[in-house]
Amino acid sequence: MLKKTYNIGSNDSLWLVGYSDLVTAVLSVLVLFVSFSKIDIDKFDHIQKLVSNENIETLSQINSKIKLIAEKYQLQSLVTTTLGNDGLEINFSSVAQFKQSSWVINDSKIKKLFPILETIIEQSKVRQIDIIGHTDDEKYTYLYNGKYGAINLDNWSLSALRAHALQQYLFMKNLNVNNTRLIAYADTKPKVIIDKNIMNDKEIIKSRLKNRRVSIVIGRLVK
Repeated sequence: MLKKTYNIGSNDSLWLVGYSDLVTAVLSVLVLFVSFSKIDIDKFDHIQKLVSNENIETLSQINSKIKLIAEKYQLQSLVTTTLGNDGLEINFSSVAQFKQSSWVINDSKIKKLFPILETIIEQSKVRQIDIIGHTDDEKYTYLYNGKYGAINLDNWSLSALRAHALQQYLFMKNLNVNNTRLIAYADTKPKVIIDKNIMNDKEIIKSRLKNRRVSIVIGRLVK
């Protein structure tokens, strides 16, 4: 009985080499994605600054700049900043102190903070800006009769209106709204957590006042 034999040459196994190269390339890309996901936005800023010829300010530099402005104008008690993976978060203790059920900004308070708001407006030309509205923990739905008729408002709607109010104010001062997002958190991210079991009425009122606010996050570069 005759057997048919095959002569496997070196060229016949080249597909294995190509396949292994492809698998290696895919794994390398996945490793890069995982690596970049762990790099916070400030570190990524530093990388972009190193590889580009643009004279950009990193989030760390912006943070230092805002702190210097706050010191110069004696605003330390009114402004706090936190640098995290999402960007530079700026919390104002006065600019967005809203009365209960209101989204009207106090003009006299916001004017005091304009030197810092100018920095945010400047950064909106090249960075994403998130304007985030918050409410206190009281749960209620009420009917508001305004210019455009009666509307039902809950905490989610109210926090959105507060963010929009600050956006409109900054827009009049040349904020780039194309790089701006409005975010509403209602009462889900309080500045002060209220525990009615250990806090007295006075402490609860003060805490709710602090939680009725708008915060701003200076984020990633968009140019």
